[in-house]
Amino acid sequence: MLAGSAAFSTPKTSAYTAAVSDYIIGCNSSGGAVAITLPDNAPRGTIHVVKDVNGSASTHAITVQRNSSDTIDGQTSHDITTAYGAITVASDGANWYIILIK
Repeated sequence: MLAGSAAFSTPKTSAYTAAVSDYIIGCNSSGGAVAITLPDNAPRGTIHVVKDVNGSASTHAITVQRNSSDTIDGQTSHDITTAYGAITVASDGANWYIILIK
């Protein structure tokens, strides 16, 4: 359970595999597309927020993708293509579910 503030990672500028302990994953895609891979079989209740921190996703997409056989709302990936867009996903222990898209 989160209370108070949450850690905000250094913005990712290239492919990155999220750790279960990551919460907010900032991305800077000004130099090209960025792919964030979600952890496989994350514990139930794990939440990740992936955020375009510099407004470049409308030019260079940020792809949030599965790690193995898990899915994201039944799909293998989700692209953030809106400037300053974000997606929040939660795990049920086997798959990921989109909670919010901005």
